[in-house]
This record gives sequence, structure tokens and C-alpha cells, in this order.
Amino acid sequence: MLLLWLILTSAISVIAELCLGHFGIAIPLTAMTGFYLTVAYTWKKSILLFLASCVLLDLGFGRPFPVSWLLVPYAMLLAQFWRQHGNTSAFLLQFIPGLAIGLGTLATSLAYTATRAFLSETPGEYYASRFAFQNLIGAICLMPIMTRILDSLAKSLSLRCYSTSLHYLMSNDDEEQEYDE
Repeated sequence: MLLLWLILTSAISVIAELCLGHFGIAIPLTAMTGFYLTVAYTWKKSILLFLASCVLLDLGFGRPFPVSWLLVPYAMLLAQFWRQHGNTSAFLLQFIPGLAIGLGTLATSLAYTATRAFLSETPGEYYASRFAFQNLIGAICLMPIMTRILDSLAKSLSLRCYSTSLHYLMSNDDEEQEYDE
């Protein structure tokens, strides 16, 4: 059931991001989903799906530069930090990882724009500023909402939730032991 949940959430995030992207709306749904799954289920369970999602996303957009792949190590390290030091249960504090993911997408979109300008010898400032701003605002606004929606779905499937992932901090993947509080 867990594997199906991981695959389904990753696939829906890629499809939604591609659909929104083809309408000119840039929101880093795949990066936010990878962050969510890494915090909730550890990096060992989410990294392969996160990498595959990023490959499909870059192929779907036809990018000559693997923009999404640059976010994978950043989002994984951010998720591990948030898992150890952050607060996953407070709704409003989820703006902080949303801001961090938005800033990461800002950096990758600037790298993409620089590569695009280098390859085509045309300026890409308008492209970078418009999509970077959309990524930043979208990640900040949607991260708390997305964690709440995915948590409610995971709870209905009797799976581990993002909001309770601190109880499983530093546990093995095979051991589902809670810390005594």
C-alpha cells in the first residue's frame, strides 16, 4: 500500500505540474511532493521516485537543462533538516519549507535561464523573472495546503502522516517505533 501511495502522489504531482506548466503557471509541485514524502517516509523510500518524477518533468517540458534534478539534493537535505529540527504539526510553520523550496526553484530557474540564454544567445530575463516569481509564491502559499491534503489522504489510508513524522525521527525504515514523549 505504501509503494502505491508513493507512486500515486509522485505521478499526480508530475501530471499536475505539467498541465499547469503548459498553461503558463509555474508551481513546484514535484519538489514539494518530494519534500513531503522525504519528511514523512525518509529519503531512502522517496529518492528513486523523486528522481524519476524529475526526469519525467524535464522530459515533459522538453528542457535542454535538467532543472528539476538540481532540486533533488536540495529538497532532500532540506527535508532531512526539517525532519530533525522543524515543526511538522503546526500548519502555519509550513510556510517556511515552502519559502525554502521556492528559493530553491528560484535558483534553478536562474540556472535554466542562463543556460537557455547561452545556448540560444537570446536574453531570458523575462522568462526567469515571471516563472521564478510564480514558483516562489506558489510554493509559499501551497505548501501548507498540500501537506494538509496529503496528510488527510494518508490518514484515511492508515499510512504515516507528515504531521506525525517527528515521532519516527531517525528510525530505521523497517522499524516503526515511536519515541516516548
